[in-house]
Amino acid sequence: MLKLVFKALNIRPDEEGRAALLLGYGFFMGVFLATFQLATETQLVTQAGEADSENLIRQGLFLAAIFGVITTALFAFFQNKISYGVFSIINLLIVFSVVVTFFLLYTFLPDNYYKLLSFIQFVFLGPVIAVFLLGFWGVFGRLFDLRQSKRIIGGIDSGQLIAAIIAFFVIGLGVQVARTYNLLLISAASVIGALVFLSILIKKYRLGEVKTESGESTNVGFRVMFKNKYVLLLALFISSSIFAYLLVENSYLAALSKQYPVTQEASLRQFLGWFNGSILILSLIFQTFFNDKIIAEYGLKVALMILPVVLGFLAILVIIVGHVVGQPVSMTIIPVFFLFVALNKLFITFLREALENPTFKLYFMTLDNKIRFDIQAKIEGVVVESAKVVAGGIIILLGLLSFFQIIHYYYILLFIIVGWVYMGSKLYAEYR
Repeated sequence: MLKLVFKALNIRPDEEGRAALLLGYGFFMGVFLATFQLATETQLVTQAGEADSENLIRQGLFLAAIFGVITTALFAFFQNKISYGVFSIINLLIVFSVVVTFFLLYTFLPDNYYKLLSFIQFVFLGPVIAVFLLGFWGVFGRLFDLRQSKRIIGGIDSGQLIAAIIAFFVIGLGVQVARTYNLLLISAASVIGALVFLSILIKKYRLGEVKTESGESTNVGFRVMFKNKYVLLLALFISSSIFAYLLVENSYLAALSKQYPVTQEASLRQFLGWFNGSILILSLIFQTFFNDKIIAEYGLKVALMILPVVLGFLAILVIIVGHVVGQPVSMTIIPVFFLFVALNKLFITFLREALENPTFKLYFMTLDNKIRFDIQAKIEGVVVESAKVVAGGIIILLGLLSFFQIIHYYYILLFIIVGWVYMGSKLYAEYR
């Protein structure tokens, strides 16, 4: 059975040991991502209340981005100062501490603190997931070279996807949870599982400091980094992608808060389980059957262009539907409009995870190993979170306009997509 899995993922016999351990690590990471995300989003939407939900969502996205800049900058700094094996274990222990702390606060504090706790947890969601993912892909980059990475990157996180799918659908089937925050216990246990696999990887494959033919891994300053046109285009491309994602995410969460009022916590939890599970099934299918073929047959340029083109088409549909059936101007939302907003969320999420993110990581492989890990951590960490700060700030300012409704975000999204496609074309030209 395992041999069939390795064959499906294009993993060769000499790579099977490390790939199996990385799949196990990813499996527990998937359980964590699913349960922590679902608990966080459910708590925020149900605890905020209809009147405050949109403001809290906008403020939460903004503060999460600021906190994310700090945490990812620390990640980029310390990964070059500490043995990567020790650093990655410390990274997961911090995640474990955050999750356990939230569970204990929910358990022992009175219910009237839950609104504040759910908001703080939402602020922590992005940064916690970011450092977890940076740690996973940092390990991957140290286990496989460029040729191996291009062959297996599309499916190496299949363990994460399968675990998250199972977790989402178990919850979507209506598994009884006395309180939503009890899911944090599963999150904490999954971090321990990931730690076990990570520890074996570190011991067996000596994941210490990065060493190359030229010496130790080098820290590159941001000013020096952005003088390089290729690196600058990497940053601008991912910033455009993040801006578009946050516009869709904000619209989706705002629509969700209208669709599921505070009294429907169990229904919301089940919807998120089914919806997020469906996203990941699409991601798994796409990674397994289409990802590698698209990259091999059509190249990295087409692979990067698919998401913005599809998203642009869907954004136009949302605008048309919004004007035909009416847009939400009160605490209610027309179901068909919510459906199209949710479809935008579905496609941007699964195509980012299944195609754009793995493809984008391949663009870093052309950099010298001496600087690659430092630059990748800074762009996928600090630059991404900084882009979220800018996007979050703009979303807050737009929310202050009395006439601004959910549909208006999609007009802005179309302009972002044009710049996104342009940056992708320029990036590929520099890559070549």
